[in-house]
Amino acid sequence: NLRSRKIKGTKTGKTRHVPVSPKIQALLQNLRQSSDSQIVFPSPKGGRIDRANFRKRHWQPTLERLGIEYRSPYNARHTRW
Repeated sequence: NLRSRKIKGTKTGKTRHVPVSPKIQALLQNLRQSSDSQIVFPSPKGGRIDRANFRKRHWQPTLERLGIEYRSPYNARHTRW
């Protein structure tokens, strides 16, 4: 059950800061103001995104359309666009 999963903190227990461009910062602030959710990227129903459904319904089909060999979303975390 997704609702019973505990959201983990950082390994060190400290707040982490991620540098982003002013454009991305404005986008994230607009998302926050337009949503009642505490989640940055909520599911359509406002909850947490189910990872398995995301991979099956969105991630894998997108990679296939782009002709990219399958890799997990985790493996793309350092990809530079």
